[in-house]
Order: sequence, then structure tokens, then C-alpha cells
Amino acid sequence: MVDSPFSSAVKSDLKVSLEQVIADLVESMKNQNFEIRTGLTKAIYQTYLRSPEKALIMVNAATGA
Repeated sequence: MVDSPFSSAVKSDLKVSLEQVIADLVESMKNQNFEIRTGLTKAIYQTYLRSPEKALIMVNAATGA
């Protein structure tokens, strides 16, 4: 989740700064990589490649589900 005015009501230490998202976006575009994963999304995706079940546990833990 991006730390922005839209997510201000959500309390989380896992938020990614807007600056980091922009930096990742620009770097990905330079490399013509259009699958941009930043912050927790990147970790969840890497986990999903190994174990979809563990990735689901990560998502649930991060969202309080």
C-alpha cells in the first residue's frame, strides 16, 4: 500500500512511500519492464512463485484478513 492521502485512514507500518513507488516506476520504464512490483507486493510475488499458499498467508497477515 502506498502512503498517500488516499490511504491515510489505514494504519500500517508496511506502507511504501510515494517517492519509492515513483523511483521504481521510472527505473522499470527505463528497462522496458512493465510488471512493476514494489514494497510488499514484490515480496508477495516472489513468495507466490514458490508457494501460492504462503503468499496468501502473507496477504492475509498484511491486511488483517
